[in-house]
Amino acid sequence: MSRNKYVKDYRLEPSVTEKGKIKTKVRYVGGEFDFDRDRETVARSGRVLLYSSVLGWIAFISALIPKTSVMRTLFFSLPFAFCALPLFLISELALFDSRREPPLEHRTADRLSAGLVFRTVLFLVFSAASLIGYAVSMIMNFRSAVPLDAVPGASSVLLLLCALAAFAVRKNFSTRPVGEENKDGTD
Repeated sequence: MSRNKYVKDYRLEPSVTEKGKIKTKVRYVGGEFDFDRDRETVARSGRVLLYSSVLGWIAFISALIPKTSVMRTLFFSLPFAFCALPLFLISELALFDSRREPPLEHRTADRLSAGLVFRTVLFLVFSAASLIGYAVSMIMNFRSAVPLDAVPGASSVLLLLCALAAFAVRKNFSTRPVGEENKDGTD
């Protein structure tokens, strides 16, 4: 049996429609959460996440377009391909969850405060591994390198910069239950 830690945050409420059918609505009854930082900092950090994810997708797709010898080596192509997963997850957070206004639901607060850390670290690891793989691949095949082999390298550098930007703003999305004091002592 699967368990979900957010099940107790919701309640099913049955109601009778005009035609006599029973319709069940889901109502959120869990705690409300707010950001630790002010709204302007969170909005700015959300824009950084959004811009870095858009730029990351441009870099990722642009490396796939030219046919290069670097893309045929596993040192580079495997970690580069795995960059798509954390990039997708960060893009999802940037588009949907980071724009939400408080009070936040428990699930959204956890995704922003704890989930973003995991996603950015994963993005950092894969983008750094693809850059290292690119360097290894270029060292091993430096005689057969063509000018188009620079495109995946530039894309790897850009992906690493996007990962660093997302990692830098991750703490701005930390949350706390509504009613508790901020870390700086204000409510």
